[in-house]
Amino acid sequence: MNDDTHNSEISTKATTPDVDWKNAPSAQPKEAPETKGEKAYHYFIGGSTFFGTYAASLLSSHFFGRTKLGQNLLKPVDEYLIKMMKKNPALGGEDPVEKALYVSNVLSLMAGGSIIAPPFKMLEDRRIDFINGYNEKYGTGIDDSNMEALAQKRIDNLPAQTLGSATAGRLTAMGLTAVGAFSPAAKNIEAAQRWGGGQLNQNKWSSLGRLMKPKNAKDARAIDDDIVIDGTWTAFTSAVLLGASRFTAKATTKEEYHHEEEAAEATANT
Repeated sequence: MNDDTHNSEISTKATTPDVDWKNAPSAQPKEAPETKGEKAYHYFIGGSTFFGTYAASLLSSHFFGRTKLGQNLLKPVDEYLIKMMKKNPALGGEDPVEKALYVSNVLSLMAGGSIIAPPFKMLEDRRIDFINGYNEKYGTGIDDSNMEALAQKRIDNLPAQTLGSATAGRLTAMGLTAVGAFSPAAKNIEAAQRWGGGQLNQNKWSSLGRLMKPKNAKDARAIDDDIVIDGTWTAFTSAVLLGASRFTAKATTKEEYHHEEEAAEATANT
């Protein structure tokens, strides 16, 4: 083997094949660091999802817990859950009525949080524009031009969210929350949440329940409990919504890419 042939083989082996970045997100380079825009978007979408879900859930809790119409709508659910908890000691525990009402409260919170899915998708649709705009204004924060190019290629071909992936993320969050509310661990979760509500209620400046000046102290404490209960479950469901929806979007994009590959191969063989 002469030197020219040997060098040619080495050159061929060292050459990286072209990759269809747009349709194969799983092949995107992992070594490129995140840009400033990507980091900023993480905070933006995380905060927006949390506070949006939190506000919607608190409104839902107020509607179902403190308005006559909401209470009437929730009453059949309460009665069904109480009956189910009494028939199933493993679920109901020592106080099936209290457990049933806790589960009902969590379900009512989730009902309000569900309306965040469409706005969430709208924000995700503008993810690339947000990141590119931020990077143009404040810089990418990456000094190496090659790494910057790879990062930009990753940004430009981020898997797109669909209404289906956003809905799947929300349903996953609701399902896991329901499992948590029904699980034996729910007793400890509720105890910790109500302890947090009690801590909030002790200080007149931190207690929203007391600032709202309800009819009695019991109602003020209930409001503070709801704030903590909703806050902890919202943090959980927001994280699941973001993670599960993006996982679904990425999987869907990869599946579409493989279908396109198969169709192209079939066309080439005809």
